[in-house]
Amino acid sequence: MKTSQVSASADQGRDDAGRAPLHGWRRFWFEPEAPGPLGFCRILFFGYLLLRLAPGAATVGWAGVDTALWWPTHLFAVLHLGSASPGVLRSLDALWVLALILSCVGLFTGVSTVVALLVGTYVLGLPQCFGKVDHWSGLLIVAMLVLALARSGDAWSIDAWIAHAGGAGRAPGLRARASAASTGGPSSSSG
Repeated sequence: MKTSQVSASADQGRDDAGRAPLHGWRRFWFEPEAPGPLGFCRILFFGYLLLRLAPGAATVGWAGVDTALWWPTHLFAVLHLGSASPGVLRSLDALWVLALILSCVGLFTGVSTVVALLVGTYVLGLPQCFGKVDHWSGLLIVAMLVLALARSGDAWSIDAWIAHAGGAGRAPGLRARASAASTGGPSSSSG
């Protein structure tokens, strides 16, 4: 009887040791976190976009490029998106800057981050349909997606201030860590 108990406890020890890395992985990504770091990442990321990209985000010039040079990216081809008229592009540029500002300060965060993602995908993707290739805009779109899906307005935001919930609530760990990981790249890149 004693031998089977020793054998069972040894098996249990091996099972626990085998599950420890998995448990640590799950705890790291999915354990609830305070919303402060995610809100701070939101401010840094959208502030970066406002300071570095928004001033040069004039897509109006792409409306005049010859359609013979049009070679849409996969996303543009699947969604049947094309180059819009100069007036529409001017409006999209202004809407994107407004969404970036609102996302940065955390006002109507849920809506403004989704608008920043959707319009930003078009604004950043349009030049690539004419052969201007860069390798950083995809990372920015992924970071905007994470911040749009996360509860990034729960702290460090006007929304939180209005709701009197600046320190309350918990944001899922995966979203906070993914946002921190994805927003670290653009701010540390050269150029």
